[in-house]
Amino acid sequence: MTYVCELPPTVHDSTCDFNYNSHCYSPFPYRKYVTDAQNFCVSRCSNLVSIHSANENRFIQSMYPDVPYMYTMIGALATSLDYIIWIDGSESDYNNMRQTTESPRGSCVAMATGSVDTGYWFVFPAIPSTVSTLKQFPTSLNLSSSAVYSTTPDPRVPICTNNFTMVDGKCWKLFNHGEIRSDADKICKTYSGSTLVSIKNYDENKLLIDFVKDSHIDTLWTGLFCNNGTNSKSCFWDVQAGSAGQYSNFGTGYPNPNYGGCVYFTASGNTTGQWGSAQCSQNMPFVCELPPTIIESGCKYIYNNNCYIRTDYGYTTTQAQRYCVSNCANLVSIHSGNENRFIQAMYDMSYAYILIGGLAPSRDYLIWLDGSPTDYNNLNVINPGVCVLMSLSNGSPATWYTKECGYPSWFLCKRPVGAKC
Repeated sequence: MTYVCELPPTVHDSTCDFNYNSHCYSPFPYRKYVTDAQNFCVSRCSNLVSIHSANENRFIQSMYPDVPYMYTMIGALATSLDYIIWIDGSESDYNNMRQTTESPRGSCVAMATGSVDTGYWFVFPAIPSTVSTLKQFPTSLNLSSSAVYSTTPDPRVPICTNNFTMVDGKCWKLFNHGEIRSDADKICKTYSGSTLVSIKNYDENKLLIDFVKDSHIDTLWTGLFCNNGTNSKSCFWDVQAGSAGQYSNFGTGYPNPNYGGCVYFTASGNTTGQWGSAQCSQNMPFVCELPPTIIESGCKYIYNNNCYIRTDYGYTTTQAQRYCVSNCANLVSIHSGNENRFIQAMYDMSYAYILIGGLAPSRDYLIWLDGSPTDYNNLNVINPGVCVLMSLSNGSPATWYTKECGYPSWFLCKRPVGAKC
């Protein structure tokens, strides 16, 4: 009997050998870790391949004819056999994972391209794989490399919580009794993870002068610490909030490590507004700082216009993410040292860790399940597995480490204030 074959139309690109449905595919027979393979793809204006239909899966198989016992790395990370995330951020609308009763050994994903299981996907540990496939739009389409999402601004006005005072977009609270610097920092942390005050420009320095001028104090601690240098570039704000290289107001002869590494702000006298160096064991008043936020009734934990939902029982990553989604949220993504500190402060106990919404095949490569940008990374230890947990031990800097995704853990969900399902 005669027959008819079918293909989707595509955009012509003379430089592309494998062109399908307006995308260009390129196989590369190099052994690479998944993060190195993705970086290689990005350097060529593409990503490790994402697959969104059985037809596309079949096309990729056809790129590797007559090659026995071979696998090609694809651009997915799997928290379980039925839950995958595409590295390029595209929708997880197709899954061809080979189902098995055995526990998955790894979270990276490869497609079988030369065996009885051709076309099925398998998980493997984060080790070098033999072949990878990249996927890009044909150059003739001239499309943007990433999607732009529009949001509707919340009409409500942000306010300060914890009885802090709004000062030009920041929330400050003065404690006019003296504490050593480390104890002052601990007190701030009890107020929704607030930090010692930071001063990033001339206007903020002037505002702080005005904020404390009637308090009858001479000096106060800031959140700045200098690392044995006499240049402001050697001074860094707490919780990885940058250096004082772009703005500082040190008095003459400061910073000076001979006087100490902790930095104070002069609140009165002829040098009002100037900064100096002191031993961290000195007692001084201090100002704590928080970002303002929109308030939502019924949400216990609110920070910087987001609501956090704490869940104190053990779920795997897949189970936890699905629970969060059922509550109009995602496993938490973290975008600053301040937010990381706020989350740690939510748990006033020595519980070991919580599950957060990151997937990390290596220490310098992190993907958030909610699709948000990776603009902050506090990974410290890479263990087998790609799912990320935060350490909550007392006295720890809330560092992150990886674990197998099937390991049950307490977890934290996050959604924008006022989000609706």
